[in-house]
Amino acid sequence: MGGRRARQCQWPAPPGRLTHVVAPVHDAGVLVYDAGVLVAADRRSTRAWSLHVEALRSRITPTLPAAVLGQVWRGRPAQANLARFLRGCDVTPDSEELARAAGVACGAAGTDDVVDALVVVLARQLGAPVVTSDPSDLRHLARAIGFGLVLHQL
Repeated sequence: MGGRRARQCQWPAPPGRLTHVVAPVHDAGVLVYDAGVLVAADRRSTRAWSLHVEALRSRITPTLPAAVLGQVWRGRPAQANLARFLRGCDVTPDSEELARAAGVACGAAGTDDVVDALVVVLARQLGAPVVTSDPSDLRHLARAIGFGLVLHQL
């Protein structure tokens, strides 16, 4: 894909409207979450939880690279909300293929944030939009590899 600009929209979508927003962009029914979404869910953000519940009701699978989980998970009892949130998510193992692609993205973008790069390359692999609390780094990585990433800011 050429160097298309990353598109961005605001969340949460009105109830029952998530499919309308996401379906034209991604037919496979997948969203990719970054670490900011998990942090927000852990902090009981109504925006994060509303999005998540609506995605699940719409049969859209929230997905995240395993490294994103590692960035946020600390295994404390206080993370019970996050554990509940993760029950509806598909945590994708970080394969050698994804790791190499993330390394290439980091090199192209001049950054060393491998976790953000994994989010971008997973989204590219799945053809999925990304939900994030901070789109600037993801947008920069996507542009560096010529990926027209669709971003939804939490």
